[in-house]
Order: sequence, then structure tokens, then C-alpha cells
Amino acid sequence: MLPDFAGSRGRYSGVMTEGAILSEALAWLIGLMTIGAAVLCFGALFSLGRSGYRKD
Repeated sequence: MLPDFAGSRGRYSGVMTEGAILSEALAWLIGLMTIGAAVLCFGALFSLGRSGYRKD
């Protein structure tokens, strides 16, 4: 639950609406996918870089 920044004069009651929850969940999902893609890209490039030194 978020604090009531608007006080008694604003319409904001401190409770997130369904749209706000879905928007925040989507932002978290995009952020996690971005971090995962960055880690996987680093791993792939590292693996490709190391494959040149192997003598399999």
C-alpha cells in the first residue's frame, strides 16, 4: 500500500488501482526480460570468444 501523498485534498487514496498494478507488473516483466537477455548475451559472447582457443 502506498502512502497518501495528496492528503485530504486529492483524489488519490493510497490504494493502487487494477490498471496501476498491471502497468507495474508489465514494467517489472520487461525489466526482468531485459536483464535476462543481457546476461544471456554476455554468456553467448563469452562462449563464442572462448571457442577460438579450444582444440577439440
